[in-house]
Amino acid sequence: MILCTVCENFNVDNMRKVVFFIFLFGTLSVQAQLVEKRNQNINSRKYPGFSVTLNGAIGKVSVFWDSYLENLAKRRKKRDFLEVSEFKIPDAYYPEAIYYSRLIEKDSTTGVWVALDPESLLAGEEGESLVNIALESFMAGLPLSYERYAMELKIMETEQAIGFQARQKEGLESDIVSLGKKLENSKEERIRLQRNLDNLELSILATAQRIENNKSAVEQNEIGMQKMQDLLLLYKKMLDDLK
Repeated sequence: MILCTVCENFNVDNMRKVVFFIFLFGTLSVQAQLVEKRNQNINSRKYPGFSVTLNGAIGKVSVFWDSYLENLAKRRKKRDFLEVSEFKIPDAYYPEAIYYSRLIEKDSTTGVWVALDPESLLAGEEGESLVNIALESFMAGLPLSYERYAMELKIMETEQAIGFQARQKEGLESDIVSLGKKLENSKEERIRLQRNLDNLELSILATAQRIENNKSAVEQNEIGMQKMQDLLLLYKKMLDDLK
């Protein structure tokens, strides 16, 4: 009931503003996460890359990471890693370069690791250096993008919850109107049935009275018939006496 009242007085735009300020305050109050340099084995070869830790289970982070890369690169799922090509990293885009990415889950957090395959790069050591600088900068901004993504999910879930509560409230109000109509119809039906019952009782009384009246009529008829029988016997005797 309280949530339904909130739904009436608190629209989605206001909710977005509140969530945005909470998100902004939380973002300013949290220390920036450091990008870690970490090696990972891909196809039995060790690659030096960069890793950041995101707060979330691997399933949630995997959905985010895949959607985040969707407009930035081509992805190919391998056994336990992604092969990333045509990665549009700002200031260091080399279409021929191949990258590898892996997610590492630990407790309630997930590490996102990305590394360049230097053999795929045609620009040599200078290009590799530029890519690594740009890649480290790209990874440094990943936690903020993830937090924004998580907050958008919360906003969407809240909107869905508000919409559900609003629909539920509308349904309850419709039920109240429907029940009110049924109650009025029940009252009218009760009056009609009571009237029919009263009429039936009157009809029963009238029928009982007619039965009593018919009994009296039958008795009178029996008496009259007996008199006629007696009179008939008298006439027969008189007739016999005249012979």
